[in-house]
Amino acid sequence: MNVSATLALAAPSLGAAAQAQAAAPQPALPAPLLLPLDSRPATRVLPALIADLRGGEAAVVPAALLGNATRGADPAALAAWLAAQPTDRPLVAALDALAYGGLVQSRTSPLSAEQALARLVPPSASGRRAPASRSTPS
Repeated sequence: MNVSATLALAAPSLGAAAQAQAAAPQPALPAPLLLPLDSRPATRVLPALIADLRGGEAAVVPAALLGNATRGADPAALAAWLAAQPTDRPLVAALDALAYGGLVQSRTSPLSAEQALARLVPPSASGRRAPASRSTPS
């Protein structure tokens, strides 16, 4: 189902202003780069499908480079993949994957905070603009 069809189904429950905004043409956004937490479909496949709703195809790290419950990803390999990507696309990155190799590894890693932070230098040094920080309700 495409975005227009989804909006058509939801339109009756939207207010007039929201309906007008939903019907307005949306600017084309470049498809994002996606560096997921690990290779599970819930963290790799579904986010890519959601990103693809705006058009284009998200560039996703190959599953073989990502970790799983028993094996962490190689953060250097992830950084190399990221460095090889164009810098004019939005980046959605799970920092646990870059710093530790994945979710499980972030909870069991012997790395110090300084070592983990040092692994995050490649995304910030790649010329990408950092997104505005968002606060979440406590």
